[in-house]
Amino acid sequence: MKRVIVGGFQHETNTFSNKPGDWQLFVDRDGYPGLTSGEDLFEALRGYNLGISGILEGAQSVADWKLVPITWAYGGASGRVTKEAFEKVSSLLIDDIRNAGKIDALLLDMHGAMVSDSFEDGDAEFLGRVKSEVGSKTPIVAPLDLHANISQELFDLADMLLVYRTYPHIDMAETGAQAAFHLKKMLDYGKPFAKAFRQLPYLIPNTLACTLYGPTKAIFDKLTQLEQREGIVHMSFACGYNSSDAPKTGASFLAYGLDMGAVTSAIDELYDFALSQEDNYELNLWDVDEAVRYAIKNCAGRNGPVILADVQDNHGGGTLSDTNWILDSLVRHYAGNTLVGLYWDSETATAAHKSGLGSILDIELGGKTGYQGDKPYRAKFKVEALSSGVFDTTGSFYAGAPMDLGLTALLTIGGIKIVVTSYGEQAADPAMFTHLGADPISADILVLKSSVHYRAAFQQHAQEILEVEAPAPNSADNNKVLYTNLRNGLRIMPNGLAFCRTSEPKISH
Repeated sequence: MKRVIVGGFQHETNTFSNKPGDWQLFVDRDGYPGLTSGEDLFEALRGYNLGISGILEGAQSVADWKLVPITWAYGGASGRVTKEAFEKVSSLLIDDIRNAGKIDALLLDMHGAMVSDSFEDGDAEFLGRVKSEVGSKTPIVAPLDLHANISQELFDLADMLLVYRTYPHIDMAETGAQAAFHLKKMLDYGKPFAKAFRQLPYLIPNTLACTLYGPTKAIFDKLTQLEQREGIVHMSFACGYNSSDAPKTGASFLAYGLDMGAVTSAIDELYDFALSQEDNYELNLWDVDEAVRYAIKNCAGRNGPVILADVQDNHGGGTLSDTNWILDSLVRHYAGNTLVGLYWDSETATAAHKSGLGSILDIELGGKTGYQGDKPYRAKFKVEALSSGVFDTTGSFYAGAPMDLGLTALLTIGGIKIVVTSYGEQAADPAMFTHLGADPISADILVLKSSVHYRAAFQQHAQEILEVEAPAPNSADNNKVLYTNLRNGLRIMPNGLAFCRTSEPKISH
């Protein structure tokens, strides 16, 4: 039997975020399970829409494999991974691999946009250490996030990288299972696949990487068509993560196959098609007060909510999910039948539980980071509902998996209801509201702190969706990001100005 290691090291780094990427971030549960090792992987990660869950399910179905579970470390999204955290997690996995005995291949759940205090390309640094340990001839296959910033070095180190194809990411587990399937195909083939890599010369704004419409959808449609050609095994398109200021930042294409000529031809055609789509990207962001006034004026008597997407204060993009710009505007404009979530504020959630159901809580909500002058919102809130924060999800993004948000409260001020949690997670599932007795679909105005993932559960019910540009560290407009560390010549926006670095990258390895 072939002995196959399964594990992972995942982090999406927002270099503009002040949320620390420390060791505790990987240890603690944060919606998803925290640091997990060994045989515990099989039970703890069963049923989640995660790359590692798909890897485990897909790999377990291969009759002639003996799985060797090691450490899986998921840090979500935050600022740079600290030196301590990077070294601890890396050492855990390398030690696990070293102690695993003879191995034939590795399946590693990774993200592709990790930056640490010491390494601008955290993923390549980690994979390089793995490669040094197992040798150059031991195949490594990894699923990556659609927001991966893939460098040439990372591409060269891995025998195969497979990128999610949906944003909202409803196919994370599916991509993990595909990684296992393609590793089996590679092992049966007996040698590495031919492969090719191209980087796109323009950045795709985070919200416009949504695969449900527009040019990004068109590029994926083209990819699916090209992948059917003879000699092609798999193609991927990573849209990149633009809140990470590093030389590797940006979109890229990957192709694998049995024939190098077919691989090169297919990736060149996909690259040229993506260049032809550059003119079709159009960013449409709303000012906070304009969005609130429009929603109040146009929501009455309609079937389904007007959604205000707080796209820049997205916990899934490395923010603290607690800014008050939209809440302040809603109160000032006397919004009614409005539901807001999720606020990550453990102090307020704990205080609500201590105060009790039906009580009046005089407290400062959110605003803990003070981002661009944001401040805590001081007011009297009624404690409308309380929960442990433990429930089963119901939408396609979280795929019915259990969720734990810690002590959670539903607070009201006027006609506005607000979900406040102890653990951070973006608002992308109806059960985050309904387990507290709040129905997001019957709200006139629904405010969601999420960039795109909310669309999986809520887009079909919305009368309109307004993407709101409330100040927060997960910027939607790249023109307003103070980049200093991109690669020269990369266009900051589609058809935008090219970046020109005035000095060498801050960190190299």
